[in-house]
Amino acid sequence: MKKIKVLFILFMASISLSSCEDLASCGSATAVFYNSYGNSITLIVDGTLRGNISNGGQKTISLTEGSHTYTIGGSNQNKSFSLKDCGTLNIEITKN
Repeated sequence: MKKIKVLFILFMASISLSSCEDLASCGSATAVFYNSYGNSITLIVDGTLRGNISNGGQKTISLTEGSHTYTIGGSNQNKSFSLKDCGTLNIEITKN
């Protein structure tokens, strides 16, 4: 029997805040997704296809206030942006 490897997608996120008082004043927060592995990963945000991220590539999307759901490689993660979270969200896609 073949062993099936289960890949876990690990999201490492860091928020870099600017001096804006709320998301409305800076427009939105920007999420930058990075893929540092050799496979292509499909990026879906809030049920909408946002394209593939190939090895070494990145995908940048603009996010508004509220909760957003990311689906990458079959794994989901929710991230909420509040009015005080202005800036850039960097998400690196890695596997265990």
